[in-house]
Amino acid sequence: MRVRSTIQFLLMVLVLGAAGLAAGPVLPVGGHDSQAGTRAPAPPLITFSSNPHWVTIPGTRVVRLSDSERPDYDVFRYGSRYYLYNDGNWYRSRQPNQRFVVISERNVPLAFSAVPSDHWRSYPPGWRNPKNPHYSGRHDNRKHSAHSGKSKRR
Repeated sequence: MRVRSTIQFLLMVLVLGAAGLAAGPVLPVGGHDSQAGTRAPAPPLITFSSNPHWVTIPGTRVVRLSDSERPDYDVFRYGSRYYLYNDGNWYRSRQPNQRFVVISERNVPLAFSAVPSDHWRSYPPGWRNPKNPHYSGRHDNRKHSAHSGKSKRR
């Protein structure tokens, strides 16, 4: 009887081990930027029912989703990469419908610092600090204009 229970136990270990190997390696949630050493929650799932419409942010080479397609988090395209900012975490992907991996803030292009805060769902709070490399002084979401209504005559 003892031999039979040992065999059953070994078969169970073998089956579970084989199932684990078939499932593949266990990756950190949300992916991992090995250069940054950063871990974060899995990014939100992005799905589009049709081709997304992108809008260039004036004065930059950064584009974002049109207002009608924007989710509750920030999704941008810059160059050939897509960037997602959610709950203080940055993610990057080569395609908007593919897997996003977490990246550290230092791997976010400085071009994003030129994006005024009124184009963000959630402006990165650390970017309000002048010591941060992404600080541009543009976190004030008031509309700026060339003529403020005040006369410059003296």
